[in-house]
Amino acid sequence: MPYRYNGDTWLDQETRKLIIDGYAEMIKKHVDDGWKPNYVNFMFNHIPGCAVTKMDAMSAEVNRVHNILTRNIVKRPKAKLWCHLRPIFIGCHDLPVWKQIWRGRKALDHGFHRAVACFLRSRDGE
Repeated sequence: MPYRYNGDTWLDQETRKLIIDGYAEMIKKHVDDGWKPNYVNFMFNHIPGCAVTKMDAMSAEVNRVHNILTRNIVKRPKAKLWCHLRPIFIGCHDLPVWKQIWRGRKALDHGFHRAVACFLRSRDGE
């Protein structure tokens, strides 16, 4: 399934702040409830196609890793009684941009990355 990206329609600063605050509140709630936060960075090199095709491939790969992790943690991932143990991935694309480097030179960061905050919960709620 192709994903939609915020290409030419930019969100205003107020909307972006509300979105960020909402995610921050959700993350704090999960950590307070005993979820263990982890940072995962997926690196992708040499994915053919345009930027949208690359982002779709990146999202599909991150979803694949989430599904594998879920099956290794939860006995029955789709059962309602086990759903509270499923890992949570919150992430975004990190696309190539021009970056300021030493002595005023600029360089293009050529890598496509996907940064993910992964939250895991133990079965006993610790």
